[in-house]
Amino acid sequence: NSSDQSSSSSSSSECPMKASTPKCPMDYAKKSDLEATNRCGAHDEHLFIIIHQAFELWFKQILWEIGDAQKLMNNECIPERDVATVIHRFSRVVEILRLLVDQFTILETMTPLGFLEFRDYLFPASGFQSVQ
Repeated sequence: NSSDQSSSSSSSSECPMKASTPKCPMDYAKKSDLEATNRCGAHDEHLFIIIHQAFELWFKQILWEIGDAQKLMNNECIPERDVATVIHRFSRVVEILRLLVDQFTILETMTPLGFLEFRDYLFPASGFQSVQ
């Protein structure tokens, strides 16, 4: 018992920069239960999950808008009202993209050390693995 206690107390004082095997890997793209965020205990992980999910939702909306515009433009002869609708859809996409760029300022409030606290839990994910 005393050896268990000493090993657990020494593990809690380990350097947070030390590479370790992730204890709770998760798929952020499929994570929908916001109540269960921050399983790994790093404070900034919650922010990362929220921002990631918001990006995924906006990307889904962009695809929805572009898909609808594409359907309207598939005809050989396009009625003028449909052209106006397509312009409206793409204007919305532009506004969403502006919002996404602004959203990076929130992510930039995360320090490199804050990110490193949970970075190992992201393995083997990359920024190119969007569900969309």
